[in-house]
Amino acid sequence: MGEVAPGALGSWDPTHTIKVSLDTVVKLLQYPNPDFPVNEEANTLFLSNNSAFRERAQDWAVKYAGAPAAETHSASYGGYNRKLIDPYIDAGYDKDAVVEAFKYCGIDRNNGQDYTLEEAYQGDILARLSDAE
Repeated sequence: MGEVAPGALGSWDPTHTIKVSLDTVVKLLQYPNPDFPVNEEANTLFLSNNSAFRERAQDWAVKYAGAPAAETHSASYGGYNRKLIDPYIDAGYDKDAVVEAFKYCGIDRNNGQDYTLEEAYQGDILARLSDAE
């Protein structure tokens, strides 16, 4: 585990530089080989549900590598950061209803960036969601 696929670097000799080795690793990342996966779980998700794979990869890139949040996330969440909306979805509310409640309560989109909602706003959102049911 954690090794480059067998034979990916070919037979090494002293003329190979670190640049050649890194170029090979970059190519493996750009063009993954499903026959020799380093991460079995990621490979299975990649092959069976590519959109979920891409979403998880984007989430991890944001979380662990500081990548910017994808536009598709904020667009499908009414311009709000997904982390603001998801707790309400996890509680059983419909995503569109949550987005509507955020808009109704005047919650700032903060350019799609995550932030902590004040408790008063959380109460207003829950009240709006309860009224909508």
